[in-house]
Amino acid sequence: MKQSAITTAPIQYFPLDALYLSDLNPRQEADPEGIDLLADSIAAVGLLQNLAGFADEAGKVGIVAGGRRLRALTR
Repeated sequence: MKQSAITTAPIQYFPLDALYLSDLNPRQEADPEGIDLLADSIAAVGLLQNLAGFADEAGKVGIVAGGRRLRALTR
């Protein structure tokens, strides 16, 4: 049986002000102290994992994976 290749979604870049926390994101609540620590980590070493989301009709991007990272980036 031949295995098919896994395709990946392309990485797209958006301005930070175009991103918002989607209602589909499971982490609607976040500990402010943890967000501050994550923001410090991102400032020190950069963002190690991409955010995942979808574009809406208004051209904004709802983040469904990476809600804590989004909060840390916008802190």
